Amino acid sequence: MVFHKDKCKVLTVTLQRAVEHHLPFMTFFYTLDGSINTELDFIPSEKDLGILISSKLSWVKQVDALYSKASSRLGLVRRACHFVKPEKQKRVLYLSLVRSIFEHGAVIWHPGLAQVDRLEKIQRKGVKWILDEEYHHYNSSEYRVKLRKLDILPISSRLVLTDLLMFFDIVRGFSCVSLPDYVEKITPDDNTLGKLRSSHLDTDCYKSNISIDCLAFQFNFFNRSLSSWNALPRDIRVIEERSVFKTKNIAIK
Repeated sequence: MVFHKDKCKVLTVTLQRAVEHHLPFMTFFYTLDGSINTELDFIPSEKDLGILISSKLSWVKQVDALYSKASSRLGLVRRACHFVKPEKQKRVLYLSLVRSIFEHGAVIWHPGLAQVDRLEKIQRKGVKWILDEEYHHYNSSEYRVKLRKLDILPISSRLVLTDLLMFFDIVRGFSCVSLPDYVEKITPDDNTLGKLRSSHLDTDCYKSNISIDCLAFQFNFFNRSLSSWNALPRDIRVIEERSVFKTKNIAIK
């Protein structure tokens, strides 16, 4: 296989200073075929399969890109489909053309609450367009009522549901991904989770055996999913069928 130099970059994942601030003798320069003429450029972030990976594993740029793309797409839909009046049709257009942007690779880039709130602003605009209330102001409770009327989950709940479905596939053996060594099921005599367990017989919870020492690792998929999974009622955690598990979780959101 022949690699194209201009399509190959070097991305260093580190919590230390950015690579471009290092002195020349502190940096290892990568080349193709050992030729100095094919020396590769260092970059702070790069898109891989539609997801922006940064040197510090921060998802700020990814959310910025999604926000910009979804905002432009929603504006295009509103202009191009101005003749569409039924709420059901506008709902389908929004979900398929705009909200779907937030669902690609969400288990990887799922960010913190502040970034999710930015994406929720796009959905607010989408809801107002669907209901033909673009000049109305929704407070938090009114917005939730509108979402229930349209049968649309908040972005935050949708991202959590995506995490839970992925975690369900992993623990049920439906995914090629396996639980990492630091995640394990609790035992009957384990009091780590305290009141989250319904009884000592509730062994369908999981725990992590390592401490979280850096901010980037806090948003690791398994760290996020453990909390969401353990907070579910036990009768949902023991479900074996994926479709039933998904339906039950949507019902409690």
